Amino acid sequence: MLTINDHYFRASLSNISAARHLVGDRLRHSNWDHLRMDVTIALGEVLQNIVRHGFNMTPGPEASFWISIRGNLQHLQITVEDNAPPSDPKSWRQNHRCAHEGGHGIRLINGVVERAIYTPLSNGNRVQLWFKRQ
Repeated sequence: MLTINDHYFRASLSNISAARHLVGDRLRHSNWDHLRMDVTIALGEVLQNIVRHGFNMTPGPEASFWISIRGNLQHLQITVEDNAPPSDPKSWRQNHRCAHEGGHGIRLINGVVERAIYTPLSNGNRVQLWFKRQ
């Protein structure tokens, strides 16, 4: 069983790397190391979206995100919550964008996870990512 309980990070571009390294290190020392690249890609995209879109690249001193990981014999679940303004996934444009406009992160995430659920909260947002043991 793999568990990380609510590890807190200040929302900044520099902490994206720190968060990815923490999770990657935990996966490397568990039975989930074979998914480290997929997890790194998906988690990096989620965290970039939080900083770029949730906080418009200018996170204030209170801007933060939390990461939780649960792993059992069949699935790895990574949950990321932030305190950015709530964002309704139905309002996100994902198609028909030029490459320089972005919009490819969700497609990348969906390409490496078994399932992703994006939920606006009253005081932020939650992303749940599921990976299946192969």
